[in-house]
Amino acid sequence: YRDYMPKILGKAAFDKYIGPYNGYNEKTNPSISNIFTTAAFRFGHATIPPMVHRLDSQYVDHPKYPSLHLNEVFFRPWRIVKQGGLDPLIRGLLGKSAKLQTQQEMINEELTEKLLVMSNNGSMDLASLNLQSWRDHGLPGYNDWREFCGLSRLATPADLISAVSDQNLVRMIDLYGHPDNIDVWLGGLAEDFLPGARTGPLFACLIGKQMNALREGDRFWYENAKIFKKSQRDELEKHSLSCLICDNTALSHVPLDAFLLGNYTNNFASCDSIPGINMEAWKEYPKKGTACKPPRKIENGDYVFCSDTTIIYSCHSGYHLEGHEEIICQGNEWSNPPPSCSDINECEEQSHEPCHSSAECTNTLGGFRCLCTDPYELAEDERTYSGRLPRGSLMSIILVAILFVSWAVMCWIL
Repeated sequence: YRDYMPKILGKAAFDKYIGPYNGYNEKTNPSISNIFTTAAFRFGHATIPPMVHRLDSQYVDHPKYPSLHLNEVFFRPWRIVKQGGLDPLIRGLLGKSAKLQTQQEMINEELTEKLLVMSNNGSMDLASLNLQSWRDHGLPGYNDWREFCGLSRLATPADLISAVSDQNLVRMIDLYGHPDNIDVWLGGLAEDFLPGARTGPLFACLIGKQMNALREGDRFWYENAKIFKKSQRDELEKHSLSCLICDNTALSHVPLDAFLLGNYTNNFASCDSIPGINMEAWKEYPKKGTACKPPRKIENGDYVFCSDTTIIYSCHSGYHLEGHEEIICQGNEWSNPPPSCSDINECEEQSHEPCHSSAECTNTLGGFRCLCTDPYELAEDERTYSGRLPRGSLMSIILVAILFVSWAVMCWIL
């Protein structure tokens, strides 16, 4: 809403359809509309570049892992595991521009000619899928949605030129016969951009209305004064996509605004200087005047205050809580001693087997490990098992072979 939507809709459309936050509205339906998911928000398909760039720490082409065509990464997650991880890919997203959406080339051929799917040996066309998706849902056409947004209906080629300046696209009326028949995804994508936007009037309206509903109809929206304290809301306002990337990758420098293409190093900043959230704003303290001492922490677990005098304990994943989950300050003492967290032996779970039947389960603190057993070994993908001859069988074959050779030699000598 702060960093992305204004760039997509343009300032004027953002102010018109979204604007400042006015609080939670219980009458607003925040569910995703059909037109948003089948057409409007699919404008992003026109911004996908044909290449997946992989850059090194200096934001230049990676010397070991070159950039790839988009079709070379479909259903190939092993490239992440075995070819440098996520960092080169994220640098590619930050350091290279998205595809420029133009009326001359809406979607690149990697998506229209080489879109791979696991269940099909051939390829599919993403543009055709988008058109068919809208039709499958039986939604109204392009002109009906323009009217819904308060835009004028288009009846003639001259009307269409007022919305779509490219003469080649105006010829689509020859295919559809009348603007009423134009597919809403294609019509919205073909419209001239609004000033400072990456969408035309129709998609700016449909996306803006949906994003407004998502925010206004969300009772737990972070700006709702009833959900967070002001100090907490101030900290949340500091957060950004750049901060998120710094916190979860090994990148050392990122753009100040991850949604704007920057020039390394001019528009980049060290992750140490990117503002982040100070979690002290969420730190909980016993109410002043409470007679009880601060509650004791427990190993492999934690607690939260549910009220000024009540705390709830919980254990980390893989551990089981033993004792009282809730303790209350009564007078000057806690009602019960703190509980403890004991390790769960997942290997003894009766409800379900944690490992494949061909593997042996070994319990660890807070988890477990699955170890391959004969006659199986871990395959190259490090996820599945492949069969092989058991060691016992192999030794038997070797002994039989030795005996056979010995017998043949003895027969030849005799």
